[in-house]
Amino acid sequence: WYQRRVRESQQESEHFSELQEHLANVTSERDLALSSLTAAQEEAAVKLEQEVARQSEGEAEVQLIVEQDNVKSLSSSLSEVETQIETYQAQLDEMQAKCEQFDSVSADLGKSQGDMASLQLQYESLDADLGKSKSELDDLQK
Repeated sequence: WYQRRVRESQQESEHFSELQEHLANVTSERDLALSSLTAAQEEAAVKLEQEVARQSEGEAEVQLIVEQDNVKSLSSSLSEVETQIETYQAQLDEMQAKCEQFDSVSADLGKSQGDMASLQLQYESLDADLGKSKSELDDLQK
């Protein structure tokens, strides 16, 4: 049971590490998406100012709508990535709780094994005393 539990803990620990790595990757993707969004917003603002200066009012409005759609799309992608990060963080928290639970069970098992070893030593000592007492009794009866 203990070895199986240790294997399960190791598997959970490996899964926990994979989730941490995946969370780091997703966080990096989110940061890149946020950076891209900011850059796109800044670029859209600059382009819009340039286009307004060169184009008629109608053409500028069309370009603004296109750029706003691009910003909405990037914002939506960023929201999806942030949702994924929250999900992975919840999974990491759950794995951490399981690891702490396992550590507690493992500590209890170690204490129980220590108690069992102490009782075994007491039993062996009493058994030796009983053998000695029987021997003395046999000697007295002779």
